[in-house]
Amino acid sequence: MSDRRHSGLKLAAFAGLCLVVAGCATSARRDDGWLTTDQANAESKQMQADGMMPVAIDCWSDKSTSPPEYLLRTKWAPNPRNLLWRWDVGDANYMKQRKIAAARDRLKIVQFRSDINSYCAIWRSA
Repeated sequence: MSDRRHSGLKLAAFAGLCLVVAGCATSARRDDGWLTTDQANAESKQMQADGMMPVAIDCWSDKSTSPPEYLLRTKWAPNPRNLLWRWDVGDANYMKQRKIAAARDRLKIVQFRSDINSYCAIWRSA
């Protein structure tokens, strides 16, 4: 087999793998309003670009995955005063670290929610 043909087969195999992976990522999206952390991060970037801020958050951890996956639902509202904000989700230790970081940035907690093993919060500037 020539190097050129072998190279073409590698490229075709790689393209096929990319399509399979992309299909899996798309099919993993939930239809019940709950977003994975990666999906919620992407949504947050878009909402921030659109001048929105989180006004309510809810979370839980899916213990059927290893490690447990955090799932979030967030409500958004316009941010006409351009307040700084952040949300975080994680276990108790992670959230303690995020609370310290938020205080350092002079952000105040506006909502805190918890499930058995998951915690989430929204912080905003005054």
